[in-house]
Amino acid sequence: MRPITAIAAGVSGLLLVLVAACADQVVAPGDSASFGRRSPRYQPLIAFTRSGLRRGTQEIWTVNASGTQTRLSSKNDDSPVWSPDGSKLAFVSNRDNNTEIYVMNPDGSGQTNLTRNAAFDGPPVWSPDGTKIAFLTSRDGNNVQIYVMDANGANQTALTTELTATNNSPVWSPDGSKIAYATDRDGPGGEIYVMNANGSNPTRLTVNTGYGDFLPVWSPDGSKIVFVSNREDNKAQVYVMDADGSNQTRLVTAGIVYRPVWSPDGSKIAFDHFSNNENDVYIMNPDGTGQTNLTNNPAEDFLPRWSPDGSQIAFVSGRDGNAEIYIMSADGSGQTNLTRNAAADNSPAWKP
Repeated sequence: MRPITAIAAGVSGLLLVLVAACADQVVAPGDSASFGRRSPRYQPLIAFTRSGLRRGTQEIWTVNASGTQTRLSSKNDDSPVWSPDGSKLAFVSNRDNNTEIYVMNPDGSGQTNLTRNAAFDGPPVWSPDGTKIAFLTSRDGNNVQIYVMDANGANQTALTTELTATNNSPVWSPDGSKIAYATDRDGPGGEIYVMNANGSNPTRLTVNTGYGDFLPVWSPDGSKIVFVSNREDNKAQVYVMDADGSNQTRLVTAGIVYRPVWSPDGSKIAFDHFSNNENDVYIMNPDGTGQTNLTNNPAEDFLPRWSPDGSQIAFVSGRDGNAEIYIMSADGSGQTNLTRNAAADNSPAWKP
C-alpha cells in the first residue's frame, strides 16, 4: 500500500473494461441515475472529479444524497471548489492546452475561463465573502507566485513578488483579512507566512530552516493555524500554532500525517494517517488528544472533507478496487459509497 497517494492516477486496463461494462451508469450532462439507500438526516450535494470514464479525460460531476450523479463538464477538468454561497463552482481545466481557472453554475452551464493566461494558473481558493479568488500562477517566471482576482476574473494582481521563491498553499483567514501560505523564500524546505489580503506585510510564522512547513489551515475562529511539518523524524506530522506563530505544538507522534482539516465548529481535526502500510482517515481534538481511526480499512482511505454542518465526512476510498467517494458520520459510522462507478472518483467538495 502506498502512502497518501491519489488512487485516481492509477486507473488500470481492467478498470477501463469495467467502465465499459457499467455503461448503463454513465450519465450525460443534465441526465441522472440513482442508486442505494441514503439517510434522511441530510441532503448533501458533493462535487467531485471523475477520471477514466472516457479515455484521456477528467470530468466534474456532482452526487446528492439519493445517489443521483450529474456530469457538469466533459473536458480535462479538476479540483472543483464551491463559492461560499454555493452559487458557483470554480475549477481547474486543461481544455485550452494549459492550466486555467474556470467557473460555472451548479448545473454546469456558464463555463467561463477566468484567467486567460498562457502560463499555469490554479487551483482556485475563494475568499470567505466570495468576491475574490486566490490562485497560484507561473506567469512571472519558473517559480510559482500567489495572485488574487475578482470572482469574475478581473483585476488579476500579484500578492507575492519574490520571483526567486516558490509560494503555494494560500488559504484565507475566516474574516478574509489575511492569507496564510507556504514559501521557500528563506531557503530549502519552506516556511509558513501570513500576509494581508492585499499582499502587504508578509510575516514569517515558522522558523525551521532546512525542513518543510506547509499546508496551513486556519481554525474556524481564526485563532489557530494547523499545518504539516517534517521538522522532527523527517516525516510529515501535524502541528498547530497560534495565528501569530507562537505556541507551535506537535499533535501527532506516530505514522505519517497529511492534509489536516478543521471541523466547521473547530472542535475536531480530520487528517490522513499512514502507518503499518495502511492509509486511513483519523480525527482528533485540537490539542491532539482523542486520536481515532474512523475508516480502519486495509485499503487506502484519504482526503477527508467535512460537511457544512460538521455531521459527516466525505473521503476517497480504494476499498472497492478503484477510487470512490464515500461519506460517513463524524464518528465513523455509516460508511457509504456514494459514487459506485468503475471510473476513478476524487476531490470531493461539499456544497455550502
